[in-house]
Amino acid sequence: MRSGKSKRANSGGRGRRPSKSSGGSHHAAYNAGYGEGIALKQSEGGRLSSLEAKLRMNEWWTRRCMAKEHTASATAAGKRMQEGRAFASGFAAALGLPNANGGWQPAPLTRSAAAVVHAGADANPASIRQLLRLPLEEIIVVQEGASESQFAELRALPEIKILNPGETLGADVWRAVGARVTRADIVLFADAAQLIEAPILAQLLAAAQAGADVALVSYASRLGPFREWDDLMRVRAFVNWSLGRQELGVSSVGLLPHAWSRAAIESVGVKTLAVPPLAHVTALQQRLRVQACSIVKHASGKSSAAWASMSRSHTQESKQIVFGDHIEALRAAMKLKGARLTMPDHSRCRSAAGGAQ
Repeated sequence: MRSGKSKRANSGGRGRRPSKSSGGSHHAAYNAGYGEGIALKQSEGGRLSSLEAKLRMNEWWTRRCMAKEHTASATAAGKRMQEGRAFASGFAAALGLPNANGGWQPAPLTRSAAAVVHAGADANPASIRQLLRLPLEEIIVVQEGASESQFAELRALPEIKILNPGETLGADVWRAVGARVTRADIVLFADAAQLIEAPILAQLLAAAQAGADVALVSYASRLGPFREWDDLMRVRAFVNWSLGRQELGVSSVGLLPHAWSRAAIESVGVKTLAVPPLAHVTALQQRLRVQACSIVKHASGKSSAAWASMSRSHTQESKQIVFGDHIEALRAAMKLKGARLTMPDHSRCRSAAGGAQ
């Protein structure tokens, strides 16, 4: 967390404080953000960039969150998200900064955070604009297969770093490439082909801040009956069940978005990130804190595109790659834990027959 200090605006304020109606039902948070923004403006003289101002705003929001006791209910979490946006809106208004794309979305962070994003031929710049709403110190876009016009559109976005390898990396190698570039304490992985709202992504950052080594999206409420699952859902669930993590359901590192702690990345190895099922199994074997997060809906009530990764179409070739990666991961696990992993056979004494335990 940045150590910059500023004096708070006094109760009268040296700038015109907005009325209570300015922040709607969250006017207290809006006014608090406005007051902090005025104090920063007075101390810095307007010399901060938009990125610096956003990070300073998030520092104050984090302090505000830590000063209060919070319940863990989904309703309370949703309310905090809305209050955070109101605080950020007031802060930006005090500094005269544009608060576009739905406004800044704070997340309580005491550690640095970055995003690594894949941008292929189907990249949507709007998805990166959602990332720009978050308190990320850097956004690394790994681009491959995009046209010159798409590249130019990405270059026009502020606060991002584009990596263009100049060659086809192959499935998921971009994750390892981006993870090597950033040294942030928390790394959010995303796909620019998916338009995910900033509040969804902020919840993954918050989970990593709260102690999760790997923060995944939980799909438990969206699955439906087992007979309706596709083959990829079933194989992901089988991997989790085999390793004793039934509560993860179909959640997997193979699905985007998700967040990793720096310690977890270094524990499994950056190279391993290029094979998501292997990274997932390795994290579980090392008993890292892998958490499937129940995501609170955006305040607008709109269904998030975070669920789209569950139903994205796969070519037969890509399915074979994913299945092969899962088999590779399970074989690696069996070498360490035995052929049955965490699933004992209560019907047969296999050791007496000379077989696997």
